Amino acid sequence: MSTYSRNLEITISTPSGAPATRSRRFYIASFLILVVGFIHLKFDSWEVIQWNGNKSLLRRSGEIKLSLSQQITDENENSPSAGANETDLYAIQEPTKSPSLSPTKKTTPKSTSLPPTKPISSTAALTKIPPFDCQGITPITKTNDTSPKYLIWYPRAGMGNVLVSYISSVMYSCLTGRILKIAPYATRDTGVFDCAKYYNADSIGSICHDLEMDDELRSKYESSHVRIKSPEAWASDHCPRTKHDLEYFLCDDGLSDDEFIAVSSCQYWGDLFFANPHFKTRLSIDSFGEALRARLKPSVKVEEKMVRDGPYHVCIHVRWDHDKTAKSLGNDWVDNLGTCVRNLFARQDSSAKREVLLFTMHEDVRQVIQSSLEDGSGEQHKVRFASEVTPTGGGGHSSDKYQGVADMFSMGQQCLHLLPSMKSSTYFLIGANLMDNVRVFPGEQWKDECLEGSDVTQLIPEGDFWSNEMNGDVCKIRDIECKVKEDLLSEASPNESFRKEADASATVQFGEDASADEVAQTSDLGHEPIHDDKCKRMFEWSMLDSWQSDGKDFDLNNLPQTKRLKISRMGGPSAVGTLSMQIEVRNRAFDLTVVDTTIGMKDLKSPNVWHRYTALYGTWVGVQIATRKYNLVTNRTVYVHDCHGDLPLEWLDLGEISCDRSLIRLADVVIVPPVDGLMWDLAWDFDFQCEDSEMFKAFASLFVDKSSKLDPTDAMGCWISREGATHGTVTNLDEILNMMRDVFPRVKVLEFNSMLTTKENVDMLRECRVLFGNHGAGHTNAIYARPGVSVVEIIGKSKPAYYRNINMLLNQNYESIIGDPTREISDPDFTIDLGEAQAALIRARDHASAWIEKHGYWR
Repeated sequence: MSTYSRNLEITISTPSGAPATRSRRFYIASFLILVVGFIHLKFDSWEVIQWNGNKSLLRRSGEIKLSLSQQITDENENSPSAGANETDLYAIQEPTKSPSLSPTKKTTPKSTSLPPTKPISSTAALTKIPPFDCQGITPITKTNDTSPKYLIWYPRAGMGNVLVSYISSVMYSCLTGRILKIAPYATRDTGVFDCAKYYNADSIGSICHDLEMDDELRSKYESSHVRIKSPEAWASDHCPRTKHDLEYFLCDDGLSDDEFIAVSSCQYWGDLFFANPHFKTRLSIDSFGEALRARLKPSVKVEEKMVRDGPYHVCIHVRWDHDKTAKSLGNDWVDNLGTCVRNLFARQDSSAKREVLLFTMHEDVRQVIQSSLEDGSGEQHKVRFASEVTPTGGGGHSSDKYQGVADMFSMGQQCLHLLPSMKSSTYFLIGANLMDNVRVFPGEQWKDECLEGSDVTQLIPEGDFWSNEMNGDVCKIRDIECKVKEDLLSEASPNESFRKEADASATVQFGEDASADEVAQTSDLGHEPIHDDKCKRMFEWSMLDSWQSDGKDFDLNNLPQTKRLKISRMGGPSAVGTLSMQIEVRNRAFDLTVVDTTIGMKDLKSPNVWHRYTALYGTWVGVQIATRKYNLVTNRTVYVHDCHGDLPLEWLDLGEISCDRSLIRLADVVIVPPVDGLMWDLAWDFDFQCEDSEMFKAFASLFVDKSSKLDPTDAMGCWISREGATHGTVTNLDEILNMMRDVFPRVKVLEFNSMLTTKENVDMLRECRVLFGNHGAGHTNAIYARPGVSVVEIIGKSKPAYYRNINMLLNQNYESIIGDPTREISDPDFTIDLGEAQAALIRARDHASAWIEKHGYWR
């Protein structure tokens, strides 16, 4: 017998903006609620649902959705009637209308209607489901064995160790269909982990819910004398005892007939599953974070100790005392940290607190950081201590366990940027993965001043058994070759009748209607475009082959399948580590592709246009990889966003958009695009050479057609305003504009903002022959300018490469000038050297004029 959890949605339509009164429909809905059971409100509009004074629900779209959660017990899961009921439930679950978008400016959004209702595919129909949702994991599918089997988990060591081991157990439970239970009370380490003290024990699916064994099961388990497996190792002398267990979780399919499997580990052993040939295609990139956020809720006592007055723009976590931190990060670690903090505050564009929130158990660290940031040189920032706990015991446990847990939740809920001295600290990893958007600058990057774009946005733990931080692969498990069935190792043999071929050889040009001669004229370099290795690997179509996976195509006869792809970033202070993305193919129908942008895409709704375009470009690249590299072309592609806040208007140019997450479940193909890197890798790389990129110009062509011919008019010089900005402002604007009038017959001041549509931006830039201004996001708008435009950027004594590289990719003429040698790009009040600026503007004007003379028109 199996138990299923299913949701039923009832939509009550009301006049737009009107309250839902106690009408007949209300009483019908109320009756159904009493009959079926648990009710929760589904917040799936762009505005939060609120109660008014009469306790009626208000909603802009004029609809109220009531989700009714139903427990269904199926006595015979193989019977035809069981399958029919399952299909019917999914059929009535679909909403009849997708929520309307509310963009920043009134526009006509692209269609967001739902596809016709259809049952979920048979490959996703489950019979062995653990008593919680398996977010980020495709659970085990149907088997003939209906008897319950259990995973018994032994918590050990510190609270952070307990939690990473618990999430590993959750992942294994989902992957194998085993029911997760905690070890008998008398046999587990209760000194650290007494679940209900620290975590919410009442909510279904939480860490404590239904975790204890009843007396009958406990007696049965204890009499079974199961050997406890230990997937852990941080020194080579552990290997004789634990290597066999590590290999078991690395290679075994988990479908043994054993009623009980018991595991005890103080480490994160879930990353073994990403290499397990039976499991790796069923895990999402963020399986750890999704499971953690779904199950970890604080107890009442822990909530009382949490920081509540944030958010804080900058938070710091220091794991060890001052001397031990200095051995790890160098004696200048405090000064480097101070530089990072000031750079982050200089770039602050939110209303978050300008105080620093510090997490540490060490008094000497509190004193030295407080002294450096409150009394040291440079801009001063008040330091607040999240708590003043001290370490106890050899393992460095918190002197107040409730406070220690509270600090993890405070990190996740109150911090916009986290600066950890040690990114492998389990306390920090838990806190960071509880954040809505992970933005982390680890200690090893502090010496590089925490440059914009160098933050880490995905933090996945790594088991000490093969982590470089713990003496490398101590048990040589990377050398293990798993012996698996031939069908798991065979090459894919897709059924082409269920697949549409993409024209991978067709390169999208700047204007789809441009002739071959006109396309050739987009390059005016006088030589073959220079494409260095980084360019070919990251910004030309050849980059599609640089993303590494298991090397196989999708086998459409063995679905669902998931590929996780990785690529090394370009290198440099803001471009280290790897990028990752994920493609999941579920059904062979190939009707609907959903691009899921709800996971970790920090810059998607930023007020800064450069930040927004980094998210747009990464999303677009993810789609190109799916369609061009793997030929996964469907009838319809929808970009799904979360339902909080306004969606920037540029997304309307990318394609069909929706905030209805039910589409993710309905999709035949799901793409989780890379969430960082790519355009961010350009930010500080002044050695990058990538002229006239066909791939990047194809991206630009989504937003503006540059194939049109315009009659040239009198030359116009355009100043990019930074009026009202906190940095990059100028003190002699009137003199600058007067000087520009000496160079150009016409001068225009450009004022960009996120309220403008793409067409409004294009129209504003249409006649600009030269764009001129201080370093700032406004230079990103050169993507809308004509191909022959020239750009002059003022950079002070800094050396940013953001817009130099964008202009190079677009084959636009670019020059940077110092302007004011006393100022950094993060400073306000530049006083521009008018002579230097005038000489650069004349060169830029003449270049644009030569372009027109050569081509005979202004494109």
